Amino acid sequence: MQNREMHDRKTQSAAPDIAYAKGQWLEAKEWNACERDMLHALLQENEQYTKAQVYALLQHFLIQEVK
Repeated sequence: MQNREMHDRKTQSAAPDIAYAKGQWLEAKEWNACERDMLHALLQENEQYTKAQVYALLQHFLIQEVK
């Protein structure tokens, strides 16, 4: 029971996703060169994105059908 209570507290106190600008995402060490190239093309200069949004954009780009 204690584990569940601890898990509930962690999920309740978790901070909301923070949004970052395109330049900040491109500088992140989490991406390889190919992913940086894709992000450079996909992200807009004047927008901010959360980590979930960036991953969703990359996944959508990778699975879309080639025309």
